[in-house]
Amino acid sequence: MEQEGEKAFEQCIEPSIYSGLHRTPEQEEYVRKVCDHDRHFGHVRDTNAFIMGTLTQVAKGAPLPAEAQATPENFQKWKDWWAKNKDQAVLVDQRPPQSFE
Repeated sequence: MEQEGEKAFEQCIEPSIYSGLHRTPEQEEYVRKVCDHDRHFGHVRDTNAFIMGTLTQVAKGAPLPAEAQATPENFQKWKDWWAKNKDQAVLVDQRPPQSFE
């Protein structure tokens, strides 16, 4: 996900017919502000945090608490945990029971 945010930011700041092909330094600064690095990466961070929280809720014996930050190190912990436990992992179904009457 982090690479997608980086790619989106790079595409946003890339010179174009819309943002100017030969921008002045002032225009370049303005384009960077408009693209706003955090706006592109905010979505990535939110999505990664959602994934981490969801994994913790559905995997019994999760390696990290639900509030763990979505860092590359924590994603690696999940990958390592999954590689070790994928054959015996227990996923918890938290959907409420439904009645079809």
